[in-house]
Amino acid sequence: MRYQSLTIDVSEWGNAQTSKSIWRLILSHLSKCLSERGFLSFEAEARRAMEQFLGFGADQFSLQEAPRAGGVKDDPMAFTTCFRLEQYLIFADVEMAPYLARRSEQAKPQQHIEIDLFCPDMDSVDSVREQIIEAIMKGFGLTGARSDIVGPKVVSPSRITIDLKGRLTFKEAVSPALYDKVRAKTDRSILLELKKRGSLLESDLKDFASEQVAVDKVRNTLDFFSGQDVQLVERLYAVVCKKTKEIMFLLPKKEEIAKAPGLLCANCGNSIGSETLMAYYKATPALQDLLDGSRWMPLLVKTAFERAGVPADDILTEAKHFEDEIDVLVAYGDRILVCELKDRPVSLNDAYKLSAKTSRLEAVVGRRSQRSATETRSSAARIGDYGLAGDWWSNALGSDQSPLKMVPILMSTQDIAPDAQSLMKDTRPDAKSLANCEEGLEGFCDQIINQINIARMTARFNVIISRSIGDSVTNLVARTVEEGFNLWLKANAAR
Repeated sequence: MRYQSLTIDVSEWGNAQTSKSIWRLILSHLSKCLSERGFLSFEAEARRAMEQFLGFGADQFSLQEAPRAGGVKDDPMAFTTCFRLEQYLIFADVEMAPYLARRSEQAKPQQHIEIDLFCPDMDSVDSVREQIIEAIMKGFGLTGARSDIVGPKVVSPSRITIDLKGRLTFKEAVSPALYDKVRAKTDRSILLELKKRGSLLESDLKDFASEQVAVDKVRNTLDFFSGQDVQLVERLYAVVCKKTKEIMFLLPKKEEIAKAPGLLCANCGNSIGSETLMAYYKATPALQDLLDGSRWMPLLVKTAFERAGVPADDILTEAKHFEDEIDVLVAYGDRILVCELKDRPVSLNDAYKLSAKTSRLEAVVGRRSQRSATETRSSAARIGDYGLAGDWWSNALGSDQSPLKMVPILMSTQDIAPDAQSLMKDTRPDAKSLANCEEGLEGFCDQIINQINIARMTARFNVIISRSIGDSVTNLVARTVEEGFNLWLKANAAR
């Protein structure tokens, strides 16, 4: 499941209208524009069902403003609806709240249509996006420059990510070139063996060799990691006594041996120039840190989430919150995914630590999100900047509780203990875990993002029924059916 969003400024059309319910009128006209171009309308299908049953139908666009107690009109501040074109689902809404702050006696209000596009893949999403833009610009008679009218709805990095960056510290990221080498199992196994031994002579490379890995492959790998751009392996040159096979001298370069032509081997008395000269590889502290901390894994997970549709700027790697080290943080919609990555078997203790650090981070971010919600109520800041389709801010406006959901995720290149998985599920029902993650990682990350998108689409359908009309589902159903019955009664009375 993939997601794209955009906003289209229809103020040119909206400010020319005289209706007081401009938001309802905009979405109604949008429904007409897209339906004429082959898009299926959820509103039209619902209305058609009533027409088939009663002979007459109504929808949220045709309902009249109904007075509440005290004379207040029961007209919502936001309207939303849904369309479908083949395998694509399109949610559209017009919200009044974001534009209150811009209003003044001199300035006219601005109206924007916000589009959320969901599809199984991204192969033809640009084509559908262009169809939507063309239909709106032509249908609403917009004459302004496209660059001034059409814009992205969700900005990356999101405000959640920006807020997290301000609270966390980060290690310098592993370079892409280094990542590409370390993520390969063969190269990584060579480095792990070097780390285990501490140092290695070129003559011992044959011990690394196997049917799958040739000596030249081992040598090339160690040479790469000893290069100037990487420097994870220290490469020296050893003068080895031919008689005793002992290392007599270590030189930084081969050429250094020519500077001491009279120097003799302490074991056999021969000139060192006549002794064996070979490469000597030594593990550096940087290599130990890279392997002990599984520092190649965050980039592996980051790449998988990017392919699942998460903007790169909303994926934070190798973060630190006080004493808590967090391998990967992913901000997507109303979720923050807290990922713990291990290049070893995962134990119950690892699960306890992840659960604890998630709770500590949640406490800080939760307090921040509640303050942000209060700030948003007073300033009427633009809904939508805090996540996909404005869900984050929409929830924040209507709740004193933090709408952000922390989801702990355990991943290991090896096994995860059953009691560790049970603990995560018991303490965090949304928790995820993946053993042997190098094999099924992309599908795992894709499934997580799909679940978030599906939850959002489900919520959007509920919004069409409830939020856009008023207080409850009952209100929509009752008023819509009532209007259908009124039309049916009038038609029958005329007979």
